[in-house]
Amino acid sequence: MKAATQKHPLSNRTEQLLQQRGEYLEEMEQLEARVPGLETKLAELRKKVVHTTSHHIGNGSHEVMEDLSSTRARINALRGHVQETERSLELVEKAESAAAAIAQAMEQINTEQRLQASLQARIEQAATRSQGIEEEIAAAQSAAVSAEQAAGQALAQAEDAKAEKAARTQLEKAVELALATEATIRVKRRTIETMEAEVVNMKQQAGDSRQREQVAKAALSEALWSKYAEEWNAAAKTLAGIGAHLVAADRINGGWGAHLTKLHIPLFGTQDRETLTRTEVVDASDQISLDDLVKGVA
Repeated sequence: MKAATQKHPLSNRTEQLLQQRGEYLEEMEQLEARVPGLETKLAELRKKVVHTTSHHIGNGSHEVMEDLSSTRARINALRGHVQETERSLELVEKAESAAAAIAQAMEQINTEQRLQASLQARIEQAATRSQGIEEEIAAAQSAAVSAEQAAGQALAQAEDAKAEKAARTQLEKAVELALATEATIRVKRRTIETMEAEVVNMKQQAGDSRQREQVAKAALSEALWSKYAEEWNAAAKTLAGIGAHLVAADRINGGWGAHLTKLHIPLFGTQDRETLTRTEVVDASDQISLDDLVKGVA
């Protein structure tokens, strides 16, 4: 025998809300269809009111007026219920897709954080290399200056033609070294400039990555909020059901649910305005019979 497929709690909640909205809309449609007839009937009865010196004799117009008023009030209440249900549906739909949204946001956040870490490592590596090249340049410049100084000193101290020739050879080599050092320094400076440009580019990439990470975190926050808000709402509805049974049980002994006087639970939706209060719980308790209470603990 195949095991029964267990539906996700949120899917059940969606079905319940859709059914509830359908019931509200159906009742509202029926009541709206009654309004024109009641209005016509009330207008006709008012034309036929018989007046006396001190009062008028009613002919049923007052009852029709009350019926019309209560019908309109119920229609307005149903509109509010439909709007509340639709807000709940929107929240449930977001909660149903929250798992995928959370996974996607976390993947994006992890990707951006890895990229930022990689870029930071490369930036630090470039800084180390630039410092090393600067030290190489300084060492080369110092060597070239020392060679020039040594050649100049040798030339100044030459006492004969042979010593002077050797000093001039030394001077030529010092000049060659100076020229080579100058060329090498130009190349190294260009290397440093190139690395600095790369660092600027990498810092820009890191900044862009941090912005994408913040966007992903915002999406994550919204998905998490939707998930936990719907869990809160579901738990509040469950609590309201238990509260209704409490009031119904209390009524058996002549009570009226005074222990729930301060009940006030916020319900979350797209506008965050709904609250669960004692009134809703007491109204729900009116539908609970003694048999329902006993069956609940059987």
